[in-house]
Amino acid sequence: DAHFQPESDTWHVSRVCGTFRERNRAGHGCQMPEAVLDRIIRAATNPGDLVLDPFAGSGTTLAVAKKRGRAYLGVELSEPYADGVRKRLQQIEFGEDAAEAGVAPAAPARRRASLKG
Repeated sequence: DAHFQPESDTWHVSRVCGTFRERNRAGHGCQMPEAVLDRIIRAATNPGDLVLDPFAGSGTTLAVAKKRGRAYLGVELSEPYADGVRKRLQQIEFGEDAAEAGVAPAAPARRRASLKG
């Protein structure tokens, strides 16, 4: 991947702007780019591992975990943000990015985010 060269300690990732495809419809002000979380999740977990996001916000961590074939659990106190996360996750197939990368995702321990406050 061109943006994450092993010989570099700098990650070149665009910020999430209002017109970006991954921008959350709920308008969360602190949305992290998927590319950053993708790299962290790939480096720190294996397919089937559980990814916990105790401050789900826009759901980017959970979305990337689902795409990468990881089980995921999120917590969000704001009901409008929690609704946005649920809708976002419904649009993603479990392991869709893992399949493209040639990795068979393990069966998830839990496929839905628990987002009640």
